[in-house]
Amino acid sequence: METTDLILQAMALLVAVATALLVDRQAERRGVSPPGFAVPIRRGGAAALLAFTFYFGVFGPIAGIGRSDPVELTPADTPWLFSFHALMALVMLAWYALGFLAIGREPVSGERAPTSLDDGEGPTAEDSPGEIFAEQAEGGVEVPSPSPAAEEERGPEQEPEPGPEPGPEQGEEQGEEQRPEGGLVRFARQFGFITRRPGEDLALGLLGGIVAWFGMVAVMMAVVGLFAAFGGEEALPQAPPQAVTFMVGLPWVVRAALGLSAGFFEEAFFRGLLQARAGVILSTTLFVLAHASYEQPFMLVGLTFLSLLMAALVLWRQNIWPAVVAHATFDLVQLLVVIPQLLDFVGNAEVASP
Repeated sequence: METTDLILQAMALLVAVATALLVDRQAERRGVSPPGFAVPIRRGGAAALLAFTFYFGVFGPIAGIGRSDPVELTPADTPWLFSFHALMALVMLAWYALGFLAIGREPVSGERAPTSLDDGEGPTAEDSPGEIFAEQAEGGVEVPSPSPAAEEERGPEQEPEPGPEPGPEQGEEQGEEQRPEGGLVRFARQFGFITRRPGEDLALGLLGGIVAWFGMVAVMMAVVGLFAAFGGEEALPQAPPQAVTFMVGLPWVVRAALGLSAGFFEEAFFRGLLQARAGVILSTTLFVLAHASYEQPFMLVGLTFLSLLMAALVLWRQNIWPAVVAHATFDLVQLLVVIPQLLDFVGNAEVASP
């Protein structure tokens, strides 16, 4: 590796570390850092995991653009297409373990005790993902205190009358209500996997995927029109990225698996983990830059539109499932229908041209 390459990769690593620290700081500022992060080694380990992910999947590939001859992909490289998704899944599991596992329910030294929404301080890591996402959208959830007139009208609070002693059945029910939630439920809450209206979210996701496709086509046509109007046709890509043509040449089952994998893992990581803690702007920027290695800069405009649409779905529905379904629908339409047809059309046109 040349000296220039080493410098670029070192810079990419530094940017990845700085971005991970920024995510950590944003989560702390929003009051949604996991309780385990009160222990410095846990917090540092989580930041290191994010830094490695950002380097491997975002900044490292960008630093390598144009620095070497493109590598010819073969069917043996198919697992590589899923490598970033696998890394995101492992990092989310490790991040959750560092933040929530093997700690007591009581606050540790230096940790702010979990609070309810009624205290006006906003949600904490113990709240549901919906409340975390709401803080991200509004800069904090604040419940207004009642006015003096309302207090007067309500009158002094009265002590509740003592009721009958709870029987065995009531005691059992109360015991069940006070039972702490399991780790799987807490994991699902932290990353926005819980939905109260799965049917609605599925339908919105399908509709969102169709809107995303037509919207991205409109955005790309507008970009092409602008380039053409100002004489910049040469800056437009003359051929699809090699990675795209390689993916389209794979069996349809692999393409379908790739589209579903991208929809689930990318939305879980960029929206469920990052957006809920670092905000829409930073998570969208990282999502777009993660696709910059296709070496098609003008496509980043369309990807920004796509990411903002996914972010809006999450903010609206307070869970990630509509974004997961919309993203997967978009990718499946692209990989199974649109891009194969487009490449066939371009190939036939080249053959027919004199």
